[in-house]
Amino acid sequence: MDEWISETQRQHLVEVGLAACHRGRVARARAIFEGLLAFDPAFRPARIGLAFSHLVVDGFDRAEDLLKNGVLAGHPDDDEARAMLALVYQLAGRPEEARALQLELAGRTGPAAELARALLEAGR
Repeated sequence: MDEWISETQRQHLVEVGLAACHRGRVARARAIFEGLLAFDPAFRPARIGLAFSHLVVDGFDRAEDLLKNGVLAGHPDDDEARAMLALVYQLAGRPEEARALQLELAGRTGPAAELARALLEAGR
């Protein structure tokens, strides 16, 4: 792959896309994520971001599909994708599935584990 854009720059673009989602600019966020994926289809943070862009507009089925088939099928131990999937399940009204993933992740370290613990605490 031609490295005309660095890994750091790609990660910054993911952060911009997530910020766009938080501000309700979902179409712009998706353009960023899809552009990154056109450049590198294996760039998991962009795939997770794209799933998040569907989650924020209640596109639970599409978010789940992107996470399960677009990330976790090839990388089943991706904690960030698993934490996002737990959030999808929780917001989609599937608390048992959410809790199972959250419990798995809660004993680990890192941002995904922190999210899982926060979701478990919120669900009490």
